[in-house]
Amino acid sequence: MDNQWNKGDVLYNDALIRIKWVLDNYPNSTLKVILWQQGERDLQYNNTDYRANLDIFVNNILMDLGENNNNFVFIAGGMVPFWTNLNPKRINSEKIIETLPSRIEHTGFADPNNPFIIIKPDNNIDTVHFDAAGQREMGRRYFETYRKIK
Repeated sequence: MDNQWNKGDVLYNDALIRIKWVLDNYPNSTLKVILWQQGERDLQYNNTDYRANLDIFVNNILMDLGENNNNFVFIAGGMVPFWTNLNPKRINSEKIIETLPSRIEHTGFADPNNPFIIIKPDNNIDTVHFDAAGQREMGRRYFETYRKIK
């Protein structure tokens, strides 16, 4: 919504340039997965069509990077459950992220609620971000999701 991650925007282009640079300059390199952890910023900007915007972004990334590497996947991670559950709009956005694999091939979802809900000792501190333990757990969940896709 803030014109940073749409095709042609600064952050989108920067990510593509960096990935392509590595692939071009290190001949044995391959792109296996893109891990995407996002959502709260679009809610801040009141993205009224989050699903369409997310799907366009993911499809663009898959197409732009798939030219040279057709074997990579895109895995989206869920948002912090405590923060998400404080607001119905966040719950709806989380469901959109969660159902990404049913809409777009070569995608997955790393679920912060399964096999158990990721919580912090005090969920009221920095409600929007995972703490270090939560980040490590999400890393495991991204990996498990990747293993299931591949």
